[in-house]
Amino acid sequence: MARRWMFAVAALVVLIGSINFLRNPRESGPGDYWIPISGEATLLRSPTNSSPSQDVTDALRAYRQRDAATAVEELRAFKVPVSDATVYTLRDLYLASALVNAAQPEEALATLETLGIESLPQPWRGHARWTYYLALMRVGRTNEAFALLGSLAQETGEIGQRAREEVNRAGRSSRDRPGE
Repeated sequence: MARRWMFAVAALVVLIGSINFLRNPRESGPGDYWIPISGEATLLRSPTNSSPSQDVTDALRAYRQRDAATAVEELRAFKVPVSDATVYTLRDLYLASALVNAAQPEEALATLETLGIESLPQPWRGHARWTYYLALMRVGRTNEAFALLGSLAQETGEIGQRAREEVNRAGRSSRDRPGE
């Protein structure tokens, strides 16, 4: 029974979102999303140095200041040994977010698809899934995006709330248009 309900919610989200996107693609979809930065500078430190390196500090400063283009450059320049999976994953997660915000959603999708999003621990999994939703929307893969949004709307916490607000916004946008 619960599975049918979730399927119905996801189908409704896809329908409302698709109608809204097709009627006004420029105004559909949420705005930029910047993953909160808390202790990441400590996690993204050089393996040989116990304090965050200057390139990490610069990259996160650009990201925190919402300078997407500079954050993309700085995060790409931050070289991480592939063997350091946590640092590599976090760097790529922030890079994907900056890429979406820098109007490079195709590259963001490619970056996110290498991360194994569903295996990430929370809160990073939620941030990665929301960033993936944004990238899907911005490349026009709306059916996939709205299916993901339906799933995100079932979650608890910040990302679930954000997704439910997006579902409501999409529904209001399609109802508020006169003569349609």
